[in-house]
Amino acid sequence: MSVPQDKELVDQLREAVEHRTVIGIAIGVVMERLDLDRESAFDHLRTMSSHLNRKLYDIALEVSTDRRLPDGWSPPA
Repeated sequence: MSVPQDKELVDQLREAVEHRTVIGIAIGVVMERLDLDRESAFDHLRTMSSHLNRKLYDIALEVSTDRRLPDGWSPPA
């Protein structure tokens, strides 16, 4: 591998770890707010992402930063 490829790989791995951490925090917030288990909380985040037409990471970042669900979000019946 050349040096530019190594740096690119390191940057990609760093971003992946950051995204995983943010999503994990958001899962915890959803678990606490909605009294869900981990798998159900992740499914809930995916549903939010789909219904709000936003990337999962962007939803997770908002939830993990604000410690609440996005404005205007109500779970599907």
